[in-house]
Amino acid sequence: MCLFKKSGVETVYICFDADESGAKATESVSATLQAENIRTHAVNLPEGQDINDFFLLTPPAAGQAEFRTSKGTPMNNCISAKR
Repeated sequence: MCLFKKSGVETVYICFDADESGAKATESVSATLQAENIRTHAVNLPEGQDINDFFLLTPPAAGQAEFRTSKGTPMNNCISAKR
């Protein structure tokens, strides 16, 4: 939390696995961050997937359209995954 505050983070996108434990973790992390006045957004994946599945199974154009950084940069440009 200290690093977020020092860095001036105002918004966090949370993306855990699309299962029950991921949903619980999303709620917990979101509540903790919101208590520190940090906005949160949950990224919802298809049931049973994780973020790695999304980037490996989604055509690049679709992934870039859905996931962008706060400055509008496609996250695919920020994350490199070996296929």
